[in-house]
This record gives sequence, C-alpha cells and structure tokens, in this order.
Amino acid sequence: MKRKQALRSFMYMGLGLAVIFYAIPQLPGLSWSLGGVFSVVWLLFGILVVGSNLYYLIGVDKERKRREKSKRDRQREWEREVARTAARLQYERRRRRMLSR
Repeated sequence: MKRKQALRSFMYMGLGLAVIFYAIPQLPGLSWSLGGVFSVVWLLFGILVVGSNLYYLIGVDKERKRREKSKRDRQREWEREVARTAARLQYERRRRRMLSR
C-alpha cells in the first residue's frame, strides 16, 4: 500500500511540474492586472501541489514522528530515574533515622 501511495505521489508531482512548465510561457505577464494575479495564483497552486507531494516522498512526517517518539521515551526514562532517586533518598533518610535512635 505504501508503494502504491508513493508511486501516486510521484506521479502527481510529475504532473504538477509538467503543468507548471507547460503553463509558464502561456501565462500573461506578471502585473497588477487580473491576468497578472491569475498568473501568480496559478504558479503558487502548482508549487503547492509539487511541494506537498515532495514533502510526502521525502518522508518528513515519518522522521518527525520518530523524533517525537524518541523524545517521549527519553522523557519517560528521565521520570523513572527521578522516581528511583527520590525512592533511594527516602530509603536513606529512614535508615539514618533508624540508626540514630
């Protein structure tokens, strides 16, 4: 399933690039007229399509999730270590009280 999605994403990115390169010579010049605004919006939409598919293909989401998971694991390990240290200190205090009596 992942291969199918990656292939689909690659195909959509290629089609987006093709549409952009086909449309660039045919778009009206960039100016503050209606045609210029249309050209800018068209190019931004094409770049958005290509960028989103490239984002998926590179796998940025997977890397971010992996980092967040490892961060959570480090946080849990740190909390366990703090709890162990607190328990050890409590034990030492009790032992000293018992020995001092």
